[in-house]
Amino acid sequence: MKNNDLLPSGIDLSVTGMKRTRYLHIVFDKNIQSYDIPKFRAAVIEKSKRESNLFHNHLDDHTFLYRYPLIQYKVKDRKASMLCLNEATDDIHYLLRERDFDFRIGEEVQTYQIEDVRLKYEIIQIWNRSFRYNILNWMALNQENFRLYQAMSSLAEKIQFLEDMLTRHITLFMGAMGAPAAEPLKVGITEIIGEKYIEYKGVFHLTFSLNFTCNLSIPNYVGLGKGVSVGFGIVKRLGDEVRTKENRQKGRKLLLSLLWFVMIMFSSFTLPGQGDAWYVREVARMMGGETEVRMDGGRADVVTDEYAIEVEFARLWKQSIGQSLWYALNLNKKPGIVLVMRSLDDRKYGLMLQSALDYAGLSDKITVWFYPEDFGGTIGAEEDIQPLHAVDEDCHYWLNTGTGVRHKRSCLQFANTKKGRCAEASDGRACGHCGG
Repeated sequence: MKNNDLLPSGIDLSVTGMKRTRYLHIVFDKNIQSYDIPKFRAAVIEKSKRESNLFHNHLDDHTFLYRYPLIQYKVKDRKASMLCLNEATDDIHYLLRERDFDFRIGEEVQTYQIEDVRLKYEIIQIWNRSFRYNILNWMALNQENFRLYQAMSSLAEKIQFLEDMLTRHITLFMGAMGAPAAEPLKVGITEIIGEKYIEYKGVFHLTFSLNFTCNLSIPNYVGLGKGVSVGFGIVKRLGDEVRTKENRQKGRKLLLSLLWFVMIMFSSFTLPGQGDAWYVREVARMMGGETEVRMDGGRADVVTDEYAIEVEFARLWKQSIGQSLWYALNLNKKPGIVLVMRSLDDRKYGLMLQSALDYAGLSDKITVWFYPEDFGGTIGAEEDIQPLHAVDEDCHYWLNTGTGVRHKRSCLQFANTKKGRCAEASDGRACGHCGG
């Protein structure tokens, strides 16, 4: 298989940049029932003081905003959670700035704590292959469509009708995310697992749980259909289930075999300037890491408290996979790749890297940053990255006044937040990455 076999045909990668969607999933520590999600949503809205309509999709008490919800309230592993997309990842600070999360769920006030946070970029676009998904409690039909569905006599006719509805809902999601439609959207229902009537806004609605295929890459836990904001229509990609112990052992052996294959195949491929120490030092400075950390079989380019990182030029993206995995295995860290892009043409290599990781099931195992874009710079600029705010030499701490988080000078966020000021070591809360 060629490296671009997964890419939509007809796209000139040298002029097309990837459309990346900001994705934030916050999981709280309290168990919650799905029927209490509307109450959880109402509590969060009140805690955020209604300063952003992304939390509730209302302009005022009487005017509703008809748009795809960018903040969605869900149950994940029995825990209350929130999914934020694109600009909602900025507005979530209206909630996170609060010192406590005392939420009134019905008649009971509970103190919530954040248990897990996942912030990443997702690529949402059509490919020339299909992916397998499950959708849970999908509210597919309005009142008129429900009557049409009930009047249908054959199963084939009903499935076709549902496929049309699912295609429509996925198309609406694509539009909300600004996803490019380079090829026709292809949707097919493979199995209807069950039907269930669930109450929503005082009315019982017919919902579906089913498996389907689609050539659009859809992030886990996003919602489709009606009731998305309160947990209906949750999509999960099939094949991402937690492995059994035996499967994990098999996967580890396969991963190591793949690692050695990649290293052997590409170890002799060189490029003038490869491994340029300037980029390694710059990435280490921005991420607060060490450079050239020794280990068995070589040296890791950059090592932080959390990651072992390979810094590589975009054309050598294949080599970076094996190197990052080897670093992580030896140093007991998470694998990371910083792909250096020196021209707009290099963006196609970033897309190839992401496609290969998705195909191998490694996209949630290896974290990827693109230099200089993910570090505040622009492609083609070789000069030092300048922060958003000019600060004096004696400014050692930076306070993000939007979130109340304090950053050290070595932190990527130092003087690089939209709102902020120089601070003292006692101001705000310490950054979880740099220690503030």
